[in-house]
Amino acid sequence: MTFTNFALNCMNKVYVNTFLKFVNKILKIFAISCVKKIVVLDF
Repeated sequence: MTFTNFALNCMNKVYVNTFLKFVNKILKIFAISCVKKIVVLDF
């Protein structure tokens, strides 16, 4: 394994982790807003 491949693998892992955290945040915000809309519609 060359150093370039190693560096790219590390970058990919960091990128994927950051992306997943970002997606989780968006999903949480989306879920919370959906729940709020449902609650507002129900009551």
